[in-house]
Amino acid sequence: MVSGITKILRGGVVASFLLFVAVAAIAHPYRHPHVHRGTIVLIRTTVASPRPLAHPVFIAGQPMGAIDLQIEPEETTVTVDGVYHGTSVELSGATGTLFLPPGVHRVTLKNPEGESWSERVTVLAGEEVVVKVELVS
Repeated sequence: MVSGITKILRGGVVASFLLFVAVAAIAHPYRHPHVHRGTIVLIRTTVASPRPLAHPVFIAGQPMGAIDLQIEPEETTVTVDGVYHGTSVELSGATGTLFLPPGVHRVTLKNPEGESWSERVTVLAGEEVVVKVELVS
């Protein structure tokens, strides 16, 4: 099971960590050497510490945060909180940044065969989180 968690500690300090089969890592890539035919296999994932947005974004007067998704392979579909946002190729580059209200959001990736992978990502107002995921299908 893979899960990502970002917590705000007292004094505004942000702590990010990933759990990979009971091994903790801080914003470092994880490699999984096994390939299983017909199922999605995680090769590498990185959830970086939030960084300030170059330009604050407000929607309906509410400050937004952002997730910059960098995903392989290109045909992977992306949903956030159950809302379809396109394929990884459509979300690449500067236009691939998703602006979301602050809070915990569920990012789900699905390959063309219908198998999925999911991760919780915490978005902070005025901050951007880069999520890099490499999958094999």
